[in-house]
Amino acid sequence: PPTALAIVRGSAALLAAPDGEMLARLGAGATVTVTGRSTDGRHVAVFTAAGVPGWVLTDRLFLYGGDDLVEVEQALGAGPIATILAEAME
Repeated sequence: PPTALAIVRGSAALLAAPDGEMLARLGAGATVTVTGRSTDGRHVAVFTAAGVPGWVLTDRLFLYGGDDLVEVEQALGAGPIATILAEAME
């Protein structure tokens, strides 16, 4: 799947699901890898530099390269995404 880079503006909640329970607070300037978007486009699926997956409100991010993001139902961490990309390149 296409991925993008995002930088947190102000601060943002890392959520377990769109509009779900907060897993962590991301500080201003934190970077996340974006792996998809929610059906309504209000949230994006991300993983943090530590590899923790979750969801963030789109308006809390400066998003770079997100034009081709696909709708996803689950936020994946770095490991599964790397495997998917490697398989796609074979």
